[in-house]
Amino acid sequence: RLKWCVVEQDKDDSGASSSDGVSGKRQEQRGKPSITRWKVIGRTTIQVDGGDENDDQEHNKGKLLRNLIVLQLVPMTGRTHQLRVHCAYMNGGNGIVGDSLYRSSRNNEQHNRRELTPNDPSAPTLCLHAAKLIFPHPSSTATMMFEVEPPWS
Repeated sequence: RLKWCVVEQDKDDSGASSSDGVSGKRQEQRGKPSITRWKVIGRTTIQVDGGDENDDQEHNKGKLLRNLIVLQLVPMTGRTHQLRVHCAYMNGGNGIVGDSLYRSSRNNEQHNRRELTPNDPSAPTLCLHAAKLIFPHPSSTATMMFEVEPPWS
């Protein structure tokens, strides 16, 4: 149940940079409580096309700087789209990179409606990855564990 994701961070947003946290605010009265434990495990800044052509720095012309955070997420409950909702809520609407459903339209418009991934800035891929799955085998009840590094690690 260990998941990794990449979220975009505003340049002046230090709230998403705390080392550990729990997100679990109920957004609607009819919704059930949900808890996600999260930890920042990496940061990077990349440049993608679409920035200011009049930038003073030649290497920055036409580029947007994107501040990205890699999060480790552990869902303690299993609600529909829980991780996507919590990432969008705790990060001011930025949400998971490539999430067209929960990223706020304000943030999509602000960034020229351009989605990005750490490896290919033009690919609209949801950067949410199941890094580790553990479950009992259905017939032998032996513990089965599978681990795969995320493609952006």
